[in-house]
Amino acid sequence: MIVFLFGAGASFGSGNVHPINPPLGNNLFNSLQRLFPTTWGQIPDELSSKFENDFEKGMHEVIRNHSFSIAPLMQHMGIFFSRFNLYDDKSNYYKSLVSHIKNVSLLNQTVFSSLNYECLLEIAVSQKGIQINYFDEPSDNSASIFKLHGSSNFKSNNIQASRGVQFSSGVSFEGGIQVIQPRDVPRVFKGNTGLYPAMCLYAKNKPLAIAPSQIKEAQKKWKGIIEKADKVFIIGVKPNVEDKHIWEPLANSEAHLYYVGLEEDFSNWTTEHRSYNYKYLGSTWEETHDKILRELN
Repeated sequence: MIVFLFGAGASFGSGNVHPINPPLGNNLFNSLQRLFPTTWGQIPDELSSKFENDFEKGMHEVIRNHSFSIAPLMQHMGIFFSRFNLYDDKSNYYKSLVSHIKNVSLLNQTVFSSLNYECLLEIAVSQKGIQINYFDEPSDNSASIFKLHGSSNFKSNNIQASRGVQFSSGVSFEGGIQVIQPRDVPRVFKGNTGLYPAMCLYAKNKPLAIAPSQIKEAQKKWKGIIEKADKVFIIGVKPNVEDKHIWEPLANSEAHLYYVGLEEDFSNWTTEHRSYNYKYLGSTWEETHDKILRELN
């Protein structure tokens, strides 16, 4: 079993993306403020400074003191992440990786997982003519994809709340998940709904309000996959031990871990949490892509 785990650094460094590559966390707030002046742009200066220094701390403050603002903020965050796409005629490392795995007949042994809200991974799979199976085991004819923090194209199913409905933190909506096309996200979440996509809040402990049981069940299933994996490739994910649903399974896994990202971050994590079966490949996907393909053979 081969598992890939992608983070923001993977999409940022994945090559050609339309209209631009998704920003890393330290630039996310400024992008949201610029594009959504009526929501993210209205956050007061004293709170803006927290977002600029640490997005998770800024969102924690919103949860604690401005929780009725969460839904419109997250609607626009979902719309923001739905806008990223891949060119049909230009190279990208997601597309190259998926193509290689298909060509060497490894689809039935590979699980793709992502912490990202955008859909570049799924778009790459679709452009290669491969069916997508969310939160399912791999097969010969489909790609297994686990969006462990939800996704901008996950809509709450069978639960509705009109735009006039307000709810604070602690309220959850258990209606299942309906997968929609990324291009439909703006229409759905600019429409008559008070809900936002089924995405974790970008804050400590990754709180969930939309379809929490389904996402948590997927996280539990992913943990079981990591337990039986042979190789795990971690690309563009900064180790964060507070995200126990991610980093505890990785620390305890018998798999060989391959890491792409800042060497210091990975070294600090392995020193504290894992002393065996790991290999640092390099800092960017661009410089390590060929190494990754060789390790798959």
